[in-house]
Parts: sequence; structure tokens; C-alpha cells
Amino acid sequence: MWEKRIGHSGLNAFRVVRGQTQDDVDRKVSAQQTIWAERWLRKLNADRIRTSRVNLLSQRAMTQAQIGIARTTALEQTRELALEREALEKTLLNALARDPRPDWDNKKDHSPFPIAQPPRPTFIPIPREPLTSDSAFAIEVESKRPSNPPVFR
Repeated sequence: MWEKRIGHSGLNAFRVVRGQTQDDVDRKVSAQQTIWAERWLRKLNADRIRTSRVNLLSQRAMTQAQIGIARTTALEQTRELALEREALEKTLLNALARDPRPDWDNKKDHSPFPIAQPPRPTFIPIPREPLTSDSAFAIEVESKRPSNPPVFR
């Protein structure tokens, strides 16, 4: 039985790998080192992201003078918004105080129409209802007898 001791100093990891043959142990060692290398890269990336966030937060930290300026600006904006809100409230109250019904008589146009009215229509008399006895519906019947009727035997 073969045995090999391996470790990773960055991860503080240690392992004893055993196998039936030297090749078997070498394959297991290679696989474990690949796993540790990927884990180490993930840890380095996480540390790099963490330090960049800390640096970003430290850059965002304001001095006392900046805080005072920001506070003054916020108070000014608050006053402006309060005045705008009051104006909107007054607008709403004024709109509600008026009678909402329109005065249609004031909106009507009573001026004379510039074009003359059209002439009155002339009525055409309606013809009477046709009767079956009218000459247009008469049927003429002529009796024609054949001179030699066909004989069937």
C-alpha cells in the first residue's frame, strides 16, 4: 500500500492519500491539489471583493463639513417641498369649492348661420298598389290542338 502526505499552506489543509499503486496515489494527489487550487482562487476572489467594498465604503465616508452641507441642503429641499405641497392642497381646495356643473347656456353659439337653409323637399305621389286584375298581369291562353295526335299501340 502506497501513501503520500500533501498540504496547502494558504488553506491550512493537510491530507494523507493512500492507494494500492503509486499511480493510484498520484491520481488522487493530483485531483486533491486541483480541488485545493480552485478553492484557493475562490478565496482570493472573495478577499479581493471584500477589500474593494471596504475601500469603497471608506471613500464614501463623509467628513463633518460634508455632513453639515448635506444637512443644510436637505433642510432647504424639505422647505421647498412643503411649499409645493401647500400650493397643491390650495389648488385642490379651490377646485372643490367651485360648482363643478358647467353652464351650458354660456357655451352655446347663438350667432346667425352664414349659409341659407336647404329648400323643402317635394313629395312624389305614391302609386296605388297593383291588383291581380290589372292588364299587366293578364295571361293569354291559346288552345292549339295537334292535327294528328300520336297513336300509341
